[in-house]
Order: sequence, then structure tokens, then C-alpha cells
Amino acid sequence: MNPLIINRPELQSTGQRVIYPVITFIFWILWIYIWLPLLSLIAWGFGVQLFYDEMILENGAEVFFKLAGNYAMIIILMTAVLLSWAQYNWVRFRKKERRRVAKTLSPEEVAEYFQVNTEELMAWHDAKRVVVKHNERGDVERVEC
Repeated sequence: MNPLIINRPELQSTGQRVIYPVITFIFWILWIYIWLPLLSLIAWGFGVQLFYDEMILENGAEVFFKLAGNYAMIIILMTAVLLSWAQYNWVRFRKKERRRVAKTLSPEEVAEYFQVNTEELMAWHDAKRVVVKHNERGDVERVEC
């Protein structure tokens, strides 16, 4: 029996991989176009005509672009501060080893820590499912394998 392409996308040809997203995009555009009258009604209800009056007729776009320039300067300043901070930390920590490798413990050391015998600990290790019950202080009370 041949596997279905839906379950095996690697069986699709290059043409199928290109055409299907393009068709999906076209139908999304068509779907939005169908809803344009309703979107226009909603926009009119929220005062889009007022936007046109303020931005186009009253030359509000000039003020908008002046504000956009101020915002751009703030974004550039924030970027410079963050890049400077990153550079400072890179210089500060580049030659230092900040991560320590954890010491590998033997099964005997782990068993001693949990106050159980090594055979019981190895049984926990080999189990597929382990439920650990703790007491109020966080010590291991019992283990169910």
C-alpha cells in the first residue's frame, strides 16, 4: 500500500511544495477581499473618515513623521545602551570560566545521601516509572517503582 502524501510530506514534489502555499495565499487574499465591505463599515464606525480629515486634509502627516523621527532616535539610543552593556559584559567575562562542571557522584555516594542501600538505588535507576514521596522536611520518605 502506498503511504499517503499527507502522512509523508517528503513524498511531495517540488512543484507541490511551491504551489500549495501560493494557492493558500491567494485564497486568503480572496477571503479578505470578500470581507472588505464589512471591514469598511467597521472602519467607518471607528472614525476612519476622521483620520483622513486630520492626516490628509489638515497636514497631520507632517507632525506624525516628526514624532516618528523622535521615536527612531529613542530606539537608536536604547539600542546603543544595550549594545554597550553587552560589550561591557563580554569584556568583563570573556577570560573567566563562569560555569563549573558538577562533580560526578558514585552510586554509593548518592545512596548514602538518600540513606538507602546501593541495590535499592540501582533498582530506582533501572525502573521505568518511579514515584518519590517526601516528608515535610523534603527528605525521601518512600519510593514506589
